[in-house]
Amino acid sequence: YNEPNHGLEWGNSSDPENYAQTLNSTIDALKNKSEDFFVLNAGFDASAPHRPQAYFDEELFIKEMISTVPDIFNKLDGWASHSYPAPNFSGSPTESGRGTVKTYEWEINLLKSLGVNKDLPVFITETGWKHSEGIDKDRTLLPGSTVADYFKTAYEIVWNDPKIIAVTPFILNYQDKLFDHFSFKKVDPLTKVLNVLGDSTEDYYPHFKTIQDLSKLQGKPVQQNLAFLEKVVANKQLVVGKKTKIQLTFKNLGQSIWNETNNTYLTVLQKSNAKITTLEISQDTRVEPGNSYSFEIEVTPTQTNQDDLTLIFFNGENSYDNEIEKVSLFAEPNFAEANIINQDKGLIDRFLQNLRFLKNLPLINTIG
Repeated sequence: YNEPNHGLEWGNSSDPENYAQTLNSTIDALKNKSEDFFVLNAGFDASAPHRPQAYFDEELFIKEMISTVPDIFNKLDGWASHSYPAPNFSGSPTESGRGTVKTYEWEINLLKSLGVNKDLPVFITETGWKHSEGIDKDRTLLPGSTVADYFKTAYEIVWNDPKIIAVTPFILNYQDKLFDHFSFKKVDPLTKVLNVLGDSTEDYYPHFKTIQDLSKLQGKPVQQNLAFLEKVVANKQLVVGKKTKIQLTFKNLGQSIWNETNNTYLTVLQKSNAKITTLEISQDTRVEPGNSYSFEIEVTPTQTNQDDLTLIFFNGENSYDNEIEKVSLFAEPNFAEANIINQDKGLIDRFLQNLRFLKNLPLINTIG
């Protein structure tokens, strides 16, 4: 959704009650599917006049939404803001309040005054200045060099607010008259080139290079690392004193790609002899979410009663979010068959007590 307080963006009739209900049902549907969905509102037009149903004043629109669904904004995960510099997309980057590059601040304060108590991170999904350069020169607009200076000031002095997660100016490449004065890429009226990959900086207006040269923080979204023990298979019967190869198959149930940035490995602790084995995923292998990977470990049972293997997944130096897997081995000298079963989860060592645990790992028997 986009700027629902504009009638043209909402079925030709701005309707805060309908948008509140739609947003509410959208949040519920996504969260029922997965709590991992991160939901933002549609950015509003802070400069829209109040002429229902073509336009709806943002403050009145927000109040009507809260009247319809009282807790609607507390259900969001973040706040999307269209912080444009009025008037005519030419305002100073040092101005504050509604209709400036700090519109987000006015919006957050408005929400708090209306009882929204959630501390929402801010995503400025639209902002920017119109420049005079385009298909047709418009000398009433700012020159590109001034727009470059304004962006530099905004990024370094205004948008360094810790509440702001991202700023995505409008618009990288637009080769037609509607938004050509916003475009970062220079307009080529002859070829209308749309491919921006591989272009040189000379193909862009000055503010492109200005933003490109700014120092930036690398985005690192928080990802859940989860490994589920799917299957345990021994290549032969377990006999005390004899080496046996065991295959451990894990499924990636998290959000990260195993082995993409940090080395992913499995640590196996055999209780009876305190032997620790580290099994690494091969260096050129990547395991995407939903896929599985099998490790092979060689064990030698040292006793006829229960011997435990403790399995811990690591991403670099950090252990995975799932609970520790614990596999119990049973072997006797003269058994024709032996079983490997999964044992109920529990706290196994004092130094591991801070890790969380999964439930209901199925029993799995070896095949002899």
